[in-house]
Amino acid sequence: VEHLPFDSLVPMLGEAARVLNSGGIAIFETPNPENLLVGACQFYLDPTHHRPLPAPTLRFLMEALGFCDVQVVYLHPRPEGNALHGQGDALAVELSRYLYGPQDYAVIGRKV
Repeated sequence: VEHLPFDSLVPMLGEAARVLNSGGIAIFETPNPENLLVGACQFYLDPTHHRPLPAPTLRFLMEALGFCDVQVVYLHPRPEGNALHGQGDALAVELSRYLYGPQDYAVIGRKV
């Protein structure tokens, strides 16, 4: 989905909802811009990427276009060894989430 301009993404999601059989499932996986390393750098290593899509935006679009039971599944966190030290420190925990958390996510929706 990150390869499509927004004005193509919305019709594509609508078409996916239209052509799925009842009970069919659509899964879209994309880089997670909530991870600062992904959103600020790694996303742009692929020149065919248009723009990062935050999970709440893609979830909203799928729900608005007719998918139900929409779920976001976060994927591929960096190894725990990369987490910042000071786990009792709330700031270190939060910063670790933004730096070493999931690098990708999938949004899963079902057609009624």
